[in-house]
Amino acid sequence: MPTSTGAVRGLVVDGVHAFLGIPYAAPPVGPRWLAPPMPPEPSDGVRDATAFGASAPQPVSTFLLTPQDLVPGDEYLNLNIYTPDPGAAGLPVLFSVHGGGYVFGSNVSPTSGTARLAARGMVLVSINYRLGYEGFLPVRGATPNRGVLDWLAALEWVQENIAAFGGDPGRVTICGYSSGSAACCVLLGLPQAAGSFAQVVAMSGTAWNQLTLAEADAMAADALADLGVDRSVDGLASVPYARLLEHQDRVAPILTPVTDPLATFAAVASGPGLPGPRPGRGWLGPCVDGEIVPRHTGGAIEAGAGGARPLLVGCTVNEMDSLVGLFVDTVTADAAVAAVGALGLDAGAVDAWFSAEADRSPAASLGAALTALTFRLPALRVAEANTAAGGTSHVYHFTWRPPTPLGAVHCIDLPFAFDTLADAAGLDLLCGGEPPQALADDYAGAVSHFVIDGDPGWPVHDPTDRHVMAFDLPSTVLADPPHDRVVREVFGSLR
Repeated sequence: MPTSTGAVRGLVVDGVHAFLGIPYAAPPVGPRWLAPPMPPEPSDGVRDATAFGASAPQPVSTFLLTPQDLVPGDEYLNLNIYTPDPGAAGLPVLFSVHGGGYVFGSNVSPTSGTARLAARGMVLVSINYRLGYEGFLPVRGATPNRGVLDWLAALEWVQENIAAFGGDPGRVTICGYSSGSAACCVLLGLPQAAGSFAQVVAMSGTAWNQLTLAEADAMAADALADLGVDRSVDGLASVPYARLLEHQDRVAPILTPVTDPLATFAAVASGPGLPGPRPGRGWLGPCVDGEIVPRHTGGAIEAGAGGARPLLVGCTVNEMDSLVGLFVDTVTADAAVAAVGALGLDAGAVDAWFSAEADRSPAASLGAALTALTFRLPALRVAEANTAAGGTSHVYHFTWRPPTPLGAVHCIDLPFAFDTLADAAGLDLLCGGEPPQALADDYAGAVSHFVIDGDPGWPVHDPTDRHVMAFDLPSTVLADPPHDRVVREVFGSLR
């Protein structure tokens, strides 16, 4: 197949044509390490695209609940393409950004999208980008938000080349999970990305607010003080890369080991993923630098800064509950009330929350507050902001609970959304021994219908009815679910 930098040769996977590891930018090494992405060098002859390309450098996590497959190498600004018919014209395109808290993840993972979803009638593109310090650490002498620039470069490559693979550059839907979902929300608020995509699928992440560049600078200075080097391009370059990754993993984890549930709650709840800019864990990610990311994502979406569009947004019902909820014997009622109150709620709001959660343990109620603040309320806010700006918004909650202690936890819906239950190994802890394929057909079908025609199969979420699809066995459309009303009423005053 022809591309702007040379022809590529792929392979056929389950009846779908796959082109793997295609570079959309030059390897970000040497002088390009902390620089904006540069175009890849043209290749002579036909490039072999039958094996996955390199993954962005990252620590190896033992915590992630979904498979983490990594490939070494320097050419990690690459993308995979799956197309049901490279000879077609005008197929819709799904552009997938992997999750992993901006520090983990790869397009090698089946949870980034595979041939099975493409076979439903779309061209699927999954990308890698620079992570952690390399992608987001503010460094003197370097462009900020380099990871964001990578997303934009990959979208530009798709605009220039996707027609050769049967795709329509005017029908691109960007899609992500967790930090990948937050990335898509950032892109939704960027004026410079407005012509690159037509729709958004945001699953379990919103980036409703981010740190300012000054806040990110201060946190980076504190984090790197013990490295003993100047926080500049030359300073970081003087540190062996393996040590940088080890240091990043130590000072900026997306999750702490759950040895103290209250401390874990405080660590995660202090991060910028909440509706207000509370510096803390999870600080490596897009910051508001005034140029690449001109303003906070929530305000940008509300103002329609990047153009309002069809949006599919939601989360799971238990997301982060298990971080605290599994420790039912170690959280007292008084401690749980104090922890929720410390978020800035008045006494009446705290009482209202625990009254609504009266049938659950203090730990479970505390965990549910974390899910509400970090995922459910921001998802509702993004939907409402997009609708107010003139877009259409469809909202879902994934409510199916497996026969495991984790419940409908963060990431459980990924293999259902991408229809990869049969492809992904190691899902027993997450989904149980026999996860229902019927639910994957339902959920992946909704995503596919949205990508193809902008309608996942249920009414829009508007200020009057607030329709929500609850994915379960069976799936059900609800009008303004009672728990959503409680979340808005209790936490809605927090920004």
